Amino acid sequence: MICRDNKQTSRGCDLIEKAALYYLQNGTPDTAAMAMNRAGKMIEQEDPDKAMVIYRRAADIVENEDRPREAAVFVGKVARLLMRLKRYEEAIPALNHEIAYYSQCEDVGMNSKLVMGLVMLHLQTGDYVAADKAFQSCLRLENFAESDEAPAIQRLLTAYDEGDQEEADKQLKSPLFRYMENDFTILARDLKVPGGRKKMVGMTADLEIEGEDESEDASLLL
Repeated sequence: MICRDNKQTSRGCDLIEKAALYYLQNGTPDTAAMAMNRAGKMIEQEDPDKAMVIYRRAADIVENEDRPREAAVFVGKVARLLMRLKRYEEAIPALNHEIAYYSQCEDVGMNSKLVMGLVMLHLQTGDYVAADKAFQSCLRLENFAESDEAPAIQRLLTAYDEGDQEEADKQLKSPLFRYMENDFTILARDLKVPGGRKKMVGMTADLEIEGEDESEDASLLL
């Protein structure tokens, strides 16, 4: 706290990391992981890359203790930081890692949301093929194919593949996408279909009316 109050977050982070190492050497990995989490939070704003290294170490600690849910939380922190930094290609393997951990916990609900995020990350990089491949692979996850998220993702992929921005927006603005974690809702908001088109029903109707009027005028002149 003294380091934080004196704006010496980097030094404070280093001290907490050392403490975590001592805890680990003394056979208290739980306390070590808690300390690493605290260090990561302290340095996130100033040095996100260092925070990610710390979170990965914490994930390794709890994974060695056979606690996949806690490991998922730590790698999830890495994925979210990468997303905020718009380093989407790096976020993809982190999110895959998080999905793998939650699969060990058989947390279908969490994984369904993460698969939505994973597909959006691939689409954000412009790689439809990788997005579809990831989705097809995740269909093998327990009970995911029967979830509400699976058909919603399929509709989004179809809209993206067909270059239909209007349909993609419809899916991305649906409750399933809108009520995700904040980092994912931002991803959904910013997702654009390359060369995407929007239907312009009103304009089409106006053009048809104008065409009819011109035809009538032409007939009167004859």
